[in-house]
Amino acid sequence: MKQHNTIGMDMGDRSHSICTLDPEGHVISRNTVGNTAVSLRKSFKNQKPALFAIEAGTHNLE
Repeated sequence: MKQHNTIGMDMGDRSHSICTLDPEGHVISRNTVGNTAVSLRKSFKNQKPALFAIEAGTHNLE
């Protein structure tokens, strides 16, 4: 079975925080990308297969 990196994304209104882990769970990179289609395409255009975990919550209305 092939082992892939895991990419976690915390999605926000203006930007997204991204953390990439190797198959053993070690941090490879951490970065922030703007919340636009152009920014996301640029950030992931050379991405090899990976497991993605995306966090997207609701806003506090108070």
